[in-house]
Amino acid sequence: MTGVRPHPSRADPMAACFAPLDPTGDVRCQPSAATFVIHPPSLALRVSFALVPIPAMPSSLPLCAFQESLKSLSREFYEAYGEYQKSSKWGIERDGLHSRAQATLVVVLEKTCNLARQAVVSDSGPGPQDLLSFLSSVSNFESDLIYYACGPPGLLDGAVAPFCGNVVDESDCGVSARRRFRGSIRETSGGMRDEGAKRITPQDHVHGRSSARQPSNLADRPSSYTSLLARFREPRLTISESASSTLRTVAEARCEISAVDTPSPASMAITTSALAFLGRIGTSSRNQSLEVYGLERGVGELVSLGRLNPGLDGTARAITANDARELVFVADGSRIKSFRWNGHQKDQELLPVHTMDSGQSSSPLALLDGGARLLRVSDQKLLVWDVDNAPTHGKSGKKIVGKKMKPVRVDTMWEQWQDRADSTELSCGSKPSQLLSLSVDFSNGVRAWAQHPSQSSSMICGLDGQCRCIQFDVETGQVTNYWFGHGAHVSSVQTSVGNPWTFVTTSLDGVTRLYDVRQPAPVVAFFSSAEEVYSSALVHVDGHPFVFSGGTRSEQIKCWDVRARASSYELSTGNNRVNNLAWHASFHTLYAATECDYRERRENPCDYQWFRDPLEGLRDEIDDGEDSDGGESEDEDEEGRCWSAGAVHDELSFGCGFDSGNHKLLSYAFKVNAIPERAPSYGDAPVDKSWSW
Repeated sequence: MTGVRPHPSRADPMAACFAPLDPTGDVRCQPSAATFVIHPPSLALRVSFALVPIPAMPSSLPLCAFQESLKSLSREFYEAYGEYQKSSKWGIERDGLHSRAQATLVVVLEKTCNLARQAVVSDSGPGPQDLLSFLSSVSNFESDLIYYACGPPGLLDGAVAPFCGNVVDESDCGVSARRRFRGSIRETSGGMRDEGAKRITPQDHVHGRSSARQPSNLADRPSSYTSLLARFREPRLTISESASSTLRTVAEARCEISAVDTPSPASMAITTSALAFLGRIGTSSRNQSLEVYGLERGVGELVSLGRLNPGLDGTARAITANDARELVFVADGSRIKSFRWNGHQKDQELLPVHTMDSGQSSSPLALLDGGARLLRVSDQKLLVWDVDNAPTHGKSGKKIVGKKMKPVRVDTMWEQWQDRADSTELSCGSKPSQLLSLSVDFSNGVRAWAQHPSQSSSMICGLDGQCRCIQFDVETGQVTNYWFGHGAHVSSVQTSVGNPWTFVTTSLDGVTRLYDVRQPAPVVAFFSSAEEVYSSALVHVDGHPFVFSGGTRSEQIKCWDVRARASSYELSTGNNRVNNLAWHASFHTLYAATECDYRERRENPCDYQWFRDPLEGLRDEIDDGEDSDGGESEDEDEEGRCWSAGAVHDELSFGCGFDSGNHKLLSYAFKVNAIPERAPSYGDAPVDKSWSW
């Protein structure tokens, strides 16, 4: 994992100093100490995880006991890591020490989460202020441990294994049939691995696949209304006979799927009546597209209300929207711009309304108080704008807001040809109406956030450059809570109108975690493969909770049944990775912004082969002893359809073959009497080698 930074209070954790107070490694709870240090037997070994902040005393005896437990965990990891670092030998012995340090790391992280749980629920535990200080110490300790695991030099090559407890582990993501067995066929020259080895047959191939990659069996669908692009896990979860028809629509994947082609997705935001989509066109960061789609009950296809290039100089990634004012806000690394749509007119150019100067920031946007206040974090400060009183571009949308910027320099003929300079709007923007200083925790900014589900003046944040999730008050700037268990950056935070006490996070370690705001660690965590997960949706249908998580490498959407603590089914994305998910509670519709990885730099399709029955293809390869190159042959599909050669799934993984062939915004509309065959048009990506360059 790259980009993990130490806690901001310790600029160089690799250079921590040890005061020579107790060379035996003994530690005591010292009432006047602001920090404590584990003093190693060898002062030559210096490691920063030994620095664990401790709140100012006096404190209660229970708090002191919890602090001693935290120190004990620090010593436990130090001993294992220290042996590995001091070892000068290479080979099996050092590998064993390395494995022990890795295992100890995960165990200590697990114990750290459990310690936080115990501190919160203990009847004789610390008071509110002492508890918050202790949780801050635990958060710093957890953050530093993960830094040592994944930062330089690093104990791990990737993310930390799930350690938060309550983990539903269904790590069953294999490769497609063709990719899995083609390599073995190449080696065996006609299907024989070595002398006396069993010949590989198509039947062996099917049984050798992971359960998630078995060919879809339409007869096993729970309902005749279940979508052909839904694939259920075996054994299938039992649905109660008393379940409502609305609940069955989601539990049985009764959905109709539609799609629109889009640019490469950057982000999206949903309101009651509209969905705003932000995409990147081509290779330039300035050539972007903002489009707003109207949402209507019973209308399957998305209808565009308007679009335009937002006119930002940098790459815009942050987006939020508000129904009452019909405004969508987008932001790059220095400015925020807003645009108004008209819900009564379709396919019109959006009207520019605001430009705000947010300084240097990569943080997301948020609207509070019904859209009256706009928030962004920049330079360890919370910036707040009064939306209704902020300067605007006027009725024409062309008035300069603030000072006028110098025109953007055009560096290349390619940019001149595409008129890149002309697309940048030159307003410097208005200053925020309020600035609020934040703690050192925010020194790297915010990566993802969401409004607290039951406290309107609080935000739940995943901090940038750290694996930390915290709550802060937007009125005071004070951190008021900590949550634990993330092994990598928090990539999204989502809440649900169906429950005021829960939220869900995704992380780059591949785990989707469901939290109760009253508990410091996840109540359940879902893990299916070691992939970066960027988005999820927490859904309550007649009070029953589901979580949808978007796969990147796995190229699918998984539906998890929270009460059953198991995955229920997967939804096809047409071999696209999922960048964003959004749920419309009133319409029972899931929206997915997906990206096709099988396109080259100039957005032309590449690496495609003819659609075919993978088992038939394997029979041909085994019989002929040759590897098909995917070129046009007798296996060419009669309809001219193609399939991504590197796709995780193959043509039989779902009830019908579907390859997107392009970036798409997918809509999964759950209905009682859904038409299962209703799916997006098959992609038109060709088998054409001339695209490559």
